[in-house]
Amino acid sequence: MLKKILIVDDETSVCETLRILLKDKYQISTANNGQRALELLEEEPDLMILDVIMPDMDGLEVLKKVRSVNQELPIIMLSAVDRIKTVVEAIRLGAIEYLTKSFDNEELQHTIERMLDVQKLRSELDYLKRINRDCQSNEFVGDSPAAKRIINEVELVARTDSSVLIRGESGVGKEVVARLIHQRSPRQGNPFVAVHCAALPENLFESELFGHEKGAFTDASTRKPGMFDIVRDGTFFLDEVGDMPLTTQVKLLRVLQEKEFFRLGGTRLVRTEARVLAATSKNLEEEIGRRSFREDFYYRLNVVTIRIPPLRDRRGDIPRLVDHFFNQLRPSLHTETTAFSDELKERLQNYDWPGNVRELKNIVERLLVLHADVPVLQPAHLEGILNNPAANPKLQPENKSLEEALQEYEKFLIGEAIKKSGGVKSRAAEILRTTRRILSYRMEKLGLSNGSGSS
Repeated sequence: MLKKILIVDDETSVCETLRILLKDKYQISTANNGQRALELLEEEPDLMILDVIMPDMDGLEVLKKVRSVNQELPIIMLSAVDRIKTVVEAIRLGAIEYLTKSFDNEELQHTIERMLDVQKLRSELDYLKRINRDCQSNEFVGDSPAAKRIINEVELVARTDSSVLIRGESGVGKEVVARLIHQRSPRQGNPFVAVHCAALPENLFESELFGHEKGAFTDASTRKPGMFDIVRDGTFFLDEVGDMPLTTQVKLLRVLQEKEFFRLGGTRLVRTEARVLAATSKNLEEEIGRRSFREDFYYRLNVVTIRIPPLRDRRGDIPRLVDHFFNQLRPSLHTETTAFSDELKERLQNYDWPGNVRELKNIVERLLVLHADVPVLQPAHLEGILNNPAANPKLQPENKSLEEALQEYEKFLIGEAIKKSGGVKSRAAEILRTTRRILSYRMEKLGLSNGSGSS
């Protein structure tokens, strides 16, 4: 995608000369006054070339106003004269380069390229700093045949730009796989942006994905970039895509097909080179049959499928996962624990893990927090921690009446459904094959917090 340069000069001939010089390499916009330049900032240029001497609002005043809203935009100041005082003031206000209008064409081209390269490096450095702390958690851990298959599939699809649909139960590590694909692809230096489709209200979906223009709706007082603006040439991950509204599916289908979109309330097409990855725990084929998911959208997303099995189907990976989470969490928890015993790991292998890898990590962290002063953790330390009727003696019938046991088990099922749904109560009701109204009633009856999930 061509970088955008905004040229600001009150002399039309200068704007046209620079446009002709740069148009083959860059997308050019021009402004003949300061006010128009400030308006064109909404198009998010990658660099500005700004004349110093202009009527009404001179270049230094424009520079000051630009810096009040955008500290990062590279700006080259142009002037017919080389005045030391003006140069110093321009640099103080935030200009990066200062050239006289007698510049050599190659000098200008080189200056622009260098400034854009520096800006790209700064963006990449910021991004790498953000993801550095997450790198360990984005490792797909395991030696089982299933884990090896998934890692091999990640390596194969990472080389391409094909759409990938990652399937599996909640908590199996679908986002970890998506991040791995991104990190091992040529896009690894660009942003990775994830959105949980079930967590976004339907009326905000389009605005969050594509952004909106000023005045697009009642509260749209300014132009707002969307997630596709943020991701640019990186990777866009749609988690739980089965919960995406049908109206948004239509618009996202255009993005996948044409690589372009309109902002909400906008009339200008915006190009994107983002790669789209998606994940779901739903049976999308059934959703298509119910007409709650578009078939054409499904085929666009499902070019390549990666299936992640539940943790109970790859129990052999549990000891390695326990060690992985232990090493990852131990430094920040300041625990005296040095190891999990083999007997404890064996107990963990025999558990069914309804919450999958996410639940396992939660249990490892809980053990380290609750027993921070124990050097080697044993099976006895699991007492009351594993929420499974078979693993928790408190739920056994000999310890409770039938009514009490049923209530305990109902609490457990509701808690697991809330956990699997990411806190979205309507989705939890769907997992439990009931309605949201009945779920809310049962939660109130059982004394469970209605704040456990959103609508």
